[in-house]
Amino acid sequence: MHQSPEHVHKWRTFMQSFTAEADTRAHKLMEEMILVSRGLYQLGEQSLEAAGISFAQYRILMSLLFAEQMDGRADGLNPSEISQWHGTSRNTISALLRNLEESGHVVRHLDEADRRKFNICLTDAGREMVRQHARAHLHATTHCFEALTAEEQDLLSQLLHKIGKQVASGE
Repeated sequence: MHQSPEHVHKWRTFMQSFTAEADTRAHKLMEEMILVSRGLYQLGEQSLEAAGISFAQYRILMSLLFAEQMDGRADGLNPSEISQWHGTSRNTISALLRNLEESGHVVRHLDEADRRKFNICLTDAGREMVRQHARAHLHATTHCFEALTAEEQDLLSQLLHKIGKQVASGE
């Protein structure tokens, strides 16, 4: 979203009215990152409309398929692992898993190593859901980042990682 120089100047003045030390560039970057993040999330949702699942549900299914195929976790993942993987609360993951279970995409079973826990596994329908819709979703995502060269993508990744570490440190 492009704004006139006059509007930008007024916004900076407004922000600095709260504190003279306000770094208006930082606030502008945060706003731009939020807009891009929302746009990417909406794109993810749109790419999965035909599947009848949310982007968050798709991410869980994809994680389970990855764990199964790439990590040899045929026994699935427990909700805490899924929560940590996605940086989402256990309550949110529980609600998403409940919906995925009701729709027949996942099943839960007791963890054989620790019978006090349970794991989540993909069903055949869940695997098929990922396989059917991954191509369209990945194409939509790839299209967004084609605006950047490979070097710019690498740099953006490094910068986002650096910002992420700063956010996580709480400073």
